[in-house]
Amino acid sequence: MTNRHLYAAARRRARHNPTDVGRAATKTSVAQNKNFFTTRADSDIINVVKCLKLLTSALAAVTAATIFGFGGAVSASAAEETVYPDDFTCTLEISDGITDYAIDGDALAIASRTAIYLLTTDEVGDRKLTTVIHESEIDRIDYSDGELYIRNTYGNIYKYPDLTAQTVHEFTENNLWKVDFGEMTYILNTATGELTCWQNGTPAIIGEEGFSLMKMFGDNLYAVCDGVPYRIEGTSATALSLDYVDYSSADKIYTGDALAALKSSSYTVRTAVLKSGEYYTKIGTSAISEYFTQVQTYKANGEKPCLVLAESGNASVVAMNDGCYIAKTESLSVIAYSAPANDWTAGADGKRKANIRESVGVYASPYMCDATKIDLLERGDVVEVTEKFALDFIDKVFYRVTYTASDGSKKSGFVAANFLDEYDYSADKLPPSSSTDEEFTYENEVTTVILALVIVGLVIIAIAYLTIVGTKPQKKKGRSDEEE
Repeated sequence: MTNRHLYAAARRRARHNPTDVGRAATKTSVAQNKNFFTTRADSDIINVVKCLKLLTSALAAVTAATIFGFGGAVSASAAEETVYPDDFTCTLEISDGITDYAIDGDALAIASRTAIYLLTTDEVGDRKLTTVIHESEIDRIDYSDGELYIRNTYGNIYKYPDLTAQTVHEFTENNLWKVDFGEMTYILNTATGELTCWQNGTPAIIGEEGFSLMKMFGDNLYAVCDGVPYRIEGTSATALSLDYVDYSSADKIYTGDALAALKSSSYTVRTAVLKSGEYYTKIGTSAISEYFTQVQTYKANGEKPCLVLAESGNASVVAMNDGCYIAKTESLSVIAYSAPANDWTAGADGKRKANIRESVGVYASPYMCDATKIDLLERGDVVEVTEKFALDFIDKVFYRVTYTASDGSKKSGFVAANFLDEYDYSADKLPPSSSTDEEFTYENEVTTVILALVIVGLVIIAIAYLTIVGTKPQKKKGRSDEEE
């Protein structure tokens, strides 16, 4: 039967037995459905992954906005410039009127309702304000032998600062209306507040109204007007100063770009003098972050020589013998700096090498603190000494050194002189070794042995081959001819 007959028979069977065709169709349909579900499942997975990515991105954006603030700002201090205050002077303002006041030398105490304001001078000459709030309204206050006594409206007497109860104290009279003062007589009209000075029968009005609480402290006469105590001298009245210094604003001085400047690799030594009467603030240098850490603020009572470490905004970070300070840049007068001669021993090539005596920090400027530390050298490291640093008002002597860091880069910084040792240049003069033998390694020896064995083996094989070929018997030609 030919192929054509076989094909025709197959077609006839298909027409009479449609089940086979159905099976084929079913298989095709199942395959298509399987394809459909597989494709759809893949599509769903892809969509889920896309949604998760979008959700993750949204959460990340919200988190970043919450932590760093919108606009991508990492820190508020990055946009804040260093601004050192022009002045730390404040003025006390009494809004509820003066109930009483007391004076002892340069100490002034003022009572107003339940509050007592104490203006006193500290050991460095700064006038400071202390506010005391009492449990009840104050009636009288008075100084005696340097101690402040307080009486409330209930008649109870206390002594500052521990406010211990007192049984008795005689307070200075504060309802004076007439005071004889040498050839002068002062009369206070308690109804109108007019204060008049009479001298040789001639009146001179010091103030037409508003005066009250005329009191004597020592040999001086005082009175209050418009919430301020006045000192009365002759026919004039001079207001007492209610100024004081408040250094709390030095706690909120932004560091700006000071930290980057303190670690700059391009530092140039600069010296200056802080002018007398200018403010300067001692700062902590262990952790400089958003704000400088105030240790204490002072007012210079004379010129102060200093080393300028960095500038930021309107301020400069300077070093003195007893610490690190910040002050307004315009408060400094720059003075010329001349580097001393580099006295470190040089080698034959002119380079001055040194060994690190023990593990030591490298600093961007000649001042050792965390804020200026840029690297660490270990004992035995070799550096090149390029410059000496020494000042009369800085205890330590430094050398600027250059060296190769662990990452292969060239670096430079300052190291304290007591961490450097003289370099032994004699080691540099030794002739180089004439030996060219390779260093012994296990791998090299194994390779050599294997190569030798291979060569020996080849030689043995060659000898055996030649032996066999040389001893093989040869056919005699004459016999062969006879057999033919």
